[in-house]
Amino acid sequence: MVNERDTQTQGASFVERLGELRDTWGEIAYVVLANVLRPVGKHWFVALVVFVLCFGYFVAQALVVGYTYVASASLLVTPPAYQSQAPGSEFMPQPLDVPSYAALLKDDGVLEQVCTRLHEEKPEL
Repeated sequence: MVNERDTQTQGASFVERLGELRDTWGEIAYVVLANVLRPVGKHWFVALVVFVLCFGYFVAQALVVGYTYVASASLLVTPPAYQSQAPGSEFMPQPLDVPSYAALLKDDGVLEQVCTRLHEEKPEL
């Protein structure tokens, strides 16, 4: 059986430990804020000039550096769909193996046709 006194002691020590952690973090937050905000409040004009210069630098970087987007695409090559009532599998084309798939991807005509279809279906791309 668990001793009731041990459970209460463990609970009290946990609460005390939480209180200690809260006090420690409170002291750290006070020191950081006091050391950061006190000089800013005292030298507000310098802080404002530094802020404006940094903001101007970031805006200039955003305007000068162009954005480039890189996207990847997957080309799915599948045989045409056949109805399930077809007489048999002898009419189904053979699946592509890796060398013929690679040769198909190297063909510029196939890629141009895919790009044309993609542009027709989704002109915003």
